[in-house]
Amino acid sequence: MESTDINGKDDFAVNSERKLSEALKLYFLARELKAIGLKMVNPHLTEQQVKEKVKEIFLNARS
Repeated sequence: MESTDINGKDDFAVNSERKLSEALKLYFLARELKAIGLKMVNPHLTEQQVKEKVKEIFLNARS
């Protein structure tokens, strides 16, 4: 038997949406923290250079 919430979505869908939402929040927080760290270590970088470096770092990241 499938349990549903008030909106008719099953628990799996609701939990999946919540997990995705939280994962995205963490991802963008990590990018923001990386940008702040780069600015602290390299104060001479422009905002555009910081954005490019963050993009490069996250594109090449391995887990």
